[in-house]
Amino acid sequence: MNESTHIRLAVKNDVDQVKRNELTIAGDVIETKIELGEVIVADDDRQITGILRFSWFWDYLPFISYIWVKEGFRNEYRASKMIKKLEEITAGRNYQRIMTSTQADETAQNFYRAVGFEDAGGFTMRDQPFELIMIKYLEPRSV
Repeated sequence: MNESTHIRLAVKNDVDQVKRNELTIAGDVIETKIELGEVIVADDDRQITGILRFSWFWDYLPFISYIWVKEGFRNEYRASKMIKKLEEITAGRNYQRIMTSTQADETAQNFYRAVGFEDAGGFTMRDQPFELIMIKYLEPRSV
């Protein structure tokens, strides 16, 4: 990552770039998520090179729903830094964990483990691979 890379909440001016790179949900939903402060971006001189979209599991636990880094900008810690930004945003709000999920046949689980997530179970939907639930605890475990 270079000095001009900024990890920040997405703003209204980012909508078009986010829509071009986030194809899993409708454009109007992306606009709403940005308005709610639920989209974090990696910004390289006004070029969006990473997106992290989150929602709320049980309406109070941050849940990473989508994370993407543009080809050519990977292996530069953008995804890790976007997760750190999520931790900063949610700090002090009584959230002791962040959750996510990934299919068990995808390599994303290795990335999540490397940044502190732990396996926490999962489920299977008909005709889909096992979905692995992962949790990152933000405060040390009490013994």
